[in-house]
Amino acid sequence: MTESYRVSNLLSLRAEGMSAAIAATAGNVAAAYLGTAPQSRERLITEDIFAVWIGQAAQEVRETLSRKLRDCPHLPRKLAIKIAEDVEPVAVPILLSSEVFTDDDLCALAREGRSYHLIALAQRDFVPHVVSEALVETGREDVVMTLLGNAGAKLSEPTLHRIIDCFTDRAWIHAGLVERAVLPASVGDRLLTVVAKPLRDRLIERFRLPIILAGEAAGSAGNTEPASPTGSPADTGAGQKLVDYLHGVHRLTPTFLMRALCDGKIDIFEAGLKSMAHLPRRQVHDRLRADDREARIELFVRAGIPRPMTPALHAAADIIINGTVELHEADKSRERTRGVIAQMILVNEDTNRVSIEAVLNRLYGKIEDAFLLRSNNSQIDGGNTVH
Repeated sequence: MTESYRVSNLLSLRAEGMSAAIAATAGNVAAAYLGTAPQSRERLITEDIFAVWIGQAAQEVRETLSRKLRDCPHLPRKLAIKIAEDVEPVAVPILLSSEVFTDDDLCALAREGRSYHLIALAQRDFVPHVVSEALVETGREDVVMTLLGNAGAKLSEPTLHRIIDCFTDRAWIHAGLVERAVLPASVGDRLLTVVAKPLRDRLIERFRLPIILAGEAAGSAGNTEPASPTGSPADTGAGQKLVDYLHGVHRLTPTFLMRALCDGKIDIFEAGLKSMAHLPRRQVHDRLRADDREARIELFVRAGIPRPMTPALHAAADIIINGTVELHEADKSRERTRGVIAQMILVNEDTNRVSIEAVLNRLYGKIEDAFLLRSNNSQIDGGNTVH
């Protein structure tokens, strides 16, 4: 690099207000920097120049640096981060392409950045699982849709379930999930029960599911009770053939049942317990609604539900199926509920260790709502708490 690029000369150009000239000079300096030798004096001097420009130069200069350095493999991280924290026209080019960021850097931007940071991160050619998870946790529809449409975005099974949890009534989000090139079986199975008919048909077509599931899934979507002409639970009701199929291919798991219950798919939950416990549907139906905690726990255990899951599943059934806030004494305190949830997270009931944390968060929210409702009712009744 020639003496014309010394720091004093470059700063004097800035002082004269020649932003266009400086931007052109910045482009030339950046181009020369790409070919400098590692640890050379020339490289270190140039990085000092970049630091001054990034901190003090006009936006036009900073934009030029971001565009020119976006693919530089040896750009110091601290300089890349400084550029990424700038205004949108400066930040976006380097955010889209630079590979010098660590996963921690990208996650920090996902948690604390502005809208344009999030969209740029979701558009990167490769988005690691942990960064995708951080982006999904923002709860922003535009960011999640961008992620779903990006073939280079890695989305773990728990993260995909988290998307369904957060956007249960967003058809465009469901469409993005259905069109993913790879969809874990547990996610596809759950989508069958929650998406609208055109998307169910598309899901069945894309992943070559048995065509008979289309009608059954269509019947189960939106239903919260098993239906029959007599009003009693029917083994041939909506959702039963879906459950039979999942059971036959060894995909009917405690996690699936927990998600179905939390999604309000009571017909599928009952049908699943019937298949797993090898009991008549009528008996399953009655046990779930009886005021008999031990009988219900026995039903769950017979169905193969891991014991650490049964207290919270009992609470969920009380709240979601029976609409009651009356929980067993051992499950009343928030501390006990948190303990149950912590135990459940450790359970490895699926061969691919599907995380159930997102479902547990939803269940915990329902239980918290029940506690709040009970507290409010107690205040209305003059402070008498029902135990």
